[in-house]
Amino acid sequence: MKNISKWILISLLLVGTYSVANAIQSPNIEEQKSINQNVVEQAQGKTVTTPNIFEEQLNALSARYMNNFRQCEPLHVNQYLDIFGLKLGFKLDINGWVDNKCSYEIKGRIDGIGKDIREVFNINIEDEAISKIEPIIKCDFTKDQLNILVDGMIARSETKEQVRDMLQDPAEKYVARKIKTSEAEQKMHKMIAESNACTIPNMEELMQNFSNLMPSKK
Repeated sequence: MKNISKWILISLLLVGTYSVANAIQSPNIEEQKSINQNVVEQAQGKTVTTPNIFEEQLNALSARYMNNFRQCEPLHVNQYLDIFGLKLGFKLDINGWVDNKCSYEIKGRIDGIGKDIREVFNINIEDEAISKIEPIIKCDFTKDQLNILVDGMIARSETKEQVRDMLQDPAEKYVARKIKTSEAEQKMHKMIAESNACTIPNMEELMQNFSNLMPSKK
């Protein structure tokens, strides 16, 4: 039970925080659009803003967002992902400082599993049953714990940039640079798993729903 609790805590909290961190990086799409627009405007002889300046502005904005996380600025995010039929949803609420601790609440849900995953892992459980698995995680981070969490998010973002660079030129870079989990990320994982900062209020209901998914023995 304890190991399952830790696994759920780490998995859902990291999905939530990483997804928000990725969302912060999403202006990169707008950056690319801006670069494309600059090319068109240059061809038309118009004055344009250089991509480097735009990138600097985006980096400054991302830094502000991360500082908002570190200062526990209230934030409410709803995210829904559909990856090859694997349908995941989560809701993140950062409610600010409560009794000198940063109040987090994360809710997650799987609405469906894609056919490829079902075939590879031989999953015969109906989506309706799986959708009843809705973990709730409540966290109250001290200032030190919050700093560890944010440092881990920033490190993870930097790791993603390294992976992107490798994919752009894998023949040259893959051999020369092996991507490893950073020390900051490892510290974040350990903090989530070993501290009492996070709990699962609906653990009893969650485990019952897990049990209902298991085939009954005759």
